[in-house]
Amino acid sequence: MRSRQWPEPVCHRYVKRWENKPVLIERDANGDFILESSELAERFGLSLAALRRHMRHGSVVSTVEVGTAEHEGTKRVSLRLGNRLWCAVLNDANEVQHEHMTVLRGKAS
Repeated sequence: MRSRQWPEPVCHRYVKRWENKPVLIERDANGDFILESSELAERFGLSLAALRRHMRHGSVVSTVEVGTAEHEGTKRVSLRLGNRLWCAVLNDANEVQHEHMTVLRGKAS
């Protein structure tokens, strides 16, 4: 995953949180994060085929941010598809501490 800076959301339409079943996030030998496609599709409200189509077209953009200062030892993994932004905060053992989906909308004129 490439590291990129996300702009702060202009407005939140809604934020959905999952507390019972956090998405499984693993790391490969290179240190890259691996996420289960079917779980991400569920988070984005898409079929697995639709999510994979978006991924092939480059519509899903990911970032990983490493926590500093009071957030030392954490990482934030974010995936954006259109106006939807899914984020998960991981502890130093790469376990999901919390995750949420935010639907963004543009500035009001």
